[in-house]
Order: sequence, then structure tokens, then C-alpha cells
Amino acid sequence: MERRRQLDIAYFADKDILDAIILPNRPSVVGGGEHGFLIHYDREHNHEISGFEILDFSDFIPHLYEPGVVPALSMRFDIQKTIVSVDSDGTVHRHTVDTGLRGVTLHEALEWAYHEYLLADHPRPVASPADMAA
Repeated sequence: MERRRQLDIAYFADKDILDAIILPNRPSVVGGGEHGFLIHYDREHNHEISGFEILDFSDFIPHLYEPGVVPALSMRFDIQKTIVSVDSDGTVHRHTVDTGLRGVTLHEALEWAYHEYLLADHPRPVASPADMAA
């Protein structure tokens, strides 16, 4: 049975890290994966996925559609993004925005993030993740 959850996505350009947290946010432990794709598991319910973290997101994108890299999930997501900024005094500000994306797969959410965060900074023509995998 397919479940629908809220997914909060934040991208930290200075570190090239993408965080995708399944709401509500909860304490979690991290399991390793291929190409810097890390899976967060609920600390109290270790079998339940609570989010994802992708190290070197721009390097990960060519591997998005490789078999087994991104887990096949029986859930779809409504996507919101969180914009994080830090003042010169170290104060962290978070602003959450509804993206309007509803009922998307994890692959679709990550492809959206690729276009939103990486292509937005580089308007030159670039192959889509699906083209890169072909």
C-alpha cells in the first residue's frame, strides 16, 4: 500500500549536501549507501525510514537512476523546501516554502531538487538525470 508523507528538502550549497527529512522530524540514526546517499532511520523504530542525506549532491546526480542507489519506497511525497541562512553573528534562520509538488516519488523529488538547486545556479544546457543514466 502506498503511503503519502510530507518531505522537507533543504540544500546546503557551501557543502553540496541535500537533506530530505520525512516529517515529522525525529531523532534518527544514519545508514550508509552508495555514492554518498545516506538513509536516516527512526531511532525508536529502526526499520522506519525518517529521511535522507546526500553528500556531494552534484556528484550524486549521474547515479540517480542506477539500480539500487535510491531505495524503492512504497510512499509518495508532498514536497516543501526549507531555505536556511546564517547571519554574520551565527544566528540560523529557516524559512519553509510549499513547492506545490504533490504525490511524487523519491526519484521525482530528487530530480526536482537537481533542477531547483543545481540547474538554477547554472543555466547552461545540462542533460537530465534520466539522460545521464542512459
